[in-house]
Amino acid sequence: MSGRKLKFMKDYLAEEKEQSEESLMQLIRQAESMRVLINTTNYDYGQVKAKMDIKYVHHQRLVQEMKSIKEIVELYPALSVTNLLIREINLCSDPFAGDIIEALKCSCTKLMKYLEHQQKEKINEEEQPFFILEYLIMKRYKHLKKLLLNYETIDAYPIIQIQTINNIKNYSIVIEYNILITTSSQIEAMAILIESYEIFNIEYLAKIRATLEVMNGLLFKKRSFFLSLAAKRFINEYKLNNHIS
Repeated sequence: MSGRKLKFMKDYLAEEKEQSEESLMQLIRQAESMRVLINTTNYDYGQVKAKMDIKYVHHQRLVQEMKSIKEIVELYPALSVTNLLIREINLCSDPFAGDIIEALKCSCTKLMKYLEHQQKEKINEEEQPFFILEYLIMKRYKHLKKLLLNYETIDAYPIIQIQTINNIKNYSIVIEYNILITTSSQIEAMAILIESYEIFNIEYLAKIRATLEVMNGLLFKKRSFFLSLAAKRFINEYKLNNHIS
């Protein structure tokens, strides 16, 4: 057991149920070939993308079976490649504008106008996501920053681990004490953090549920749950009404 709680229980897709053992073995072999391919220098992104699409159902089965994040990523290493993971998000999760990165940038631009903070004018576009998360969203709900942004991992739930080496900051998305992806972009880190709950079907941590719901509401047109009243009030207050569904 991985220790993750499923956000909701659902049956395997009909397509998965109807597959024969032989078909499943073929999927497993293709997954292995993708793992070999992506660990090859100068691999063909087109081939990897095609294999990801073919094996999407199998990937979902592993998630439903509560396989650990480490096991899933070892079998599907494309999930640890930033641009391939973002492509997966855009294809499967219906973000605003069809692009989770653009959706987050747009939301940050709007929210910065409402933020009152003495350091606001010193914050550049790249630094906006974490600034808004800490001083606008988490502050509103009195949630602890360390539960989402920290210099060390404190539990198995998704977290952004901040690393500074030679004055250069990198951000690792860590789940179940394993690094999924490392990026130098706050936008990419935050987008992948919130989507990791969907990709791996993880239940929102109760201590920061309202914060996570707001982030979800800023990024996606549709979701597998109804936004809480707290999240809807935030979105209405900051005139992001088109984000509610």
